[in-house]
Amino acid sequence: MRLHRAPKVILLKMTQNPPKPIDDPQREEELLQNILRRNRELQNGILDENLIRIFFVSQIEAGKMLQRELSLPENKEELENVSIKGYPSLNAVRNDINILDEKNGKGLVN
Repeated sequence: MRLHRAPKVILLKMTQNPPKPIDDPQREEELLQNILRRNRELQNGILDENLIRIFFVSQIEAGKMLQRELSLPENKEELENVSIKGYPSLNAVRNDINILDEKNGKGLVN
């Protein structure tokens, strides 16, 4: 589900002035730390933190690969067809992704 948001993320990143980069190591690390903290709080550390890190780093990297592909000039038409209805900003999409991340983290336990 996280990857379904990648087209919206890259479209909103590209329309920023200046455009936001695909890679944001500081934000990615903050995101991972928040996920690990939530695991400790919500799951009482049931999951191995290395497993969580591997899972979410893989998700983030796959999303960035898709963003890179969609940002290529030959994919301009495909990107123009991406609907951002309901997402007035990049932060709105990121909030949606954060909710998905929390659900995914809980799903790893169940």
